Amino acid sequence: MARTVRRPFREIAFVGGRFDEAAGLLDFDVLNELRVYRKIVVETAKDLWRQGNLDRQNLPSGFENGLRLGISGEIGEGSVRVSIARIPRAMVSDMPDPFDNAADIIDETLVALHDDKSFPKGMTSPTLREFEKWGKSLTDRESIVLGAPGGQGVAFNAKNQGAPDGQASQALLRHARSDRRGARG
Repeated sequence: MARTVRRPFREIAFVGGRFDEAAGLLDFDVLNELRVYRKIVVETAKDLWRQGNLDRQNLPSGFENGLRLGISGEIGEGSVRVSIARIPRAMVSDMPDPFDNAADIIDETLVALHDDKSFPKGMTSPTLREFEKWGKSLTDRESIVLGAPGGQGVAFNAKNQGAPDGQASQALLRHARSDRRGARG
């Protein structure tokens, strides 16, 4: 039987609180955080595909199935660090891979949220609403750190959702308002 090809996608670390207390143990309570992250990637990729295919009304059949993610390798110690791998599937399109682009835009969005800057062009208001579902299983002392494999990550937590002084909801709301104004004008 042929081995499935995997390639690194992102690294996610769960830090603080219970993760520091039981280093190397991925608590089942946070598995939903990985599902929510996948949902954010899929919704961002859909938006990117639509932006690049204005002449098409529907996504390609099985679009969501083009993203298969899983935990790869061992769960690392030092809080809990997991490598997320992707099993690539062939996409029929002349565009760059929308899922890889989506992951990059999510990284850029987290940096913008953290630094209270403008969100990247590919991030839309409906997808930003998905961020409000992410981090719900975390306590005030815990964070998710997301980054490219081998790269530096950006912290995101339930209390402030990445923004300084708990400004995430205000930043998301500002972006949604400016997005609506831009659509009208």
